[in-house]
Amino acid sequence: MIRATTAHRSVHVGHDDVIERTARCPICGDEGARRPVVLLQNNPDIRLLVCRRCHGASASHMPTAGFLQRYYARYHEGRGARVTFADSARFAKHITDLLPRVPTRILDFGGGDGTLSVAVAQRLLETTASIDITVIDWSEPVVTPDSRIRIDAARTIGERADEYDLIIASAVLEHIPDLQALLPQLTARIRPGGLLYARTPYIVPLRRVLPVDVGYPAHVHDLGRDFWDALPTWLPAPLRTLLSRPSLVAASWRRQPLRALAAHLMKFPTHVSRRWPFVGGWEVIMERTS
Repeated sequence: MIRATTAHRSVHVGHDDVIERTARCPICGDEGARRPVVLLQNNPDIRLLVCRRCHGASASHMPTAGFLQRYYARYHEGRGARVTFADSARFAKHITDLLPRVPTRILDFGGGDGTLSVAVAQRLLETTASIDITVIDWSEPVVTPDSRIRIDAARTIGERADEYDLIIASAVLEHIPDLQALLPQLTARIRPGGLLYARTPYIVPLRRVLPVDVGYPAHVHDLGRDFWDALPTWLPAPLRTLLSRPSLVAASWRRQPLRALAAHLMKFPTHVSRRWPFVGGWEVIMERTS
């Protein structure tokens, strides 16, 4: 099934619509100096800054809550289903092929209407009797096509204290200004032996050589290879990395052939060296060890 996906383009943000810059890294809380790597806009000058501890890149000035509320209200008008990957069936196959075990309880964080996690569940039903899904989002959940898939919805992560076999965070973490508050909550909901799948932009290396759009103020973080490699060293949750690599190409050969070709060409050198940085996105699977 093909559904409309949300792609974010940068817009200029005014002085009154950003929060004053602080020394604290909004991802890990470190208060050391952060290195500027990319200029996002002028007047006010807003840059991506890389943290020395977590290696994540974050905007020097975060948009205010009021601005983001207005921005997303305008952005989603008339766009229908809010999903993070256009071809849900292809995404589901990709995810399920990577999983080392079959989950029966899934938390889809920022999953829009749940289309993607439902597609994942439909594939998993080949090997399990039923799947429970909780979607954390402000959208209304999709009607499930199979009674063996039970779907629940909540507005915030704080509304659910359960533990899950699989948490999906696909193309959402880059939108959350205060990741320092979110990441411990999110990973605490992975049961021992459970899994986290995450997909995030990794644009900074490309932006240094090409005028690619970072997507600010929707995207306020850039989280690539170095960030995910460092995550288990500072986050309280005991996590072990099972997979860390450039993410699946989101563009469709049928609908966006030139974009798909460019993405595949940029990612191809990673077959030779994992250190090749010009990939545009990163994905990981992590396991909670205890």
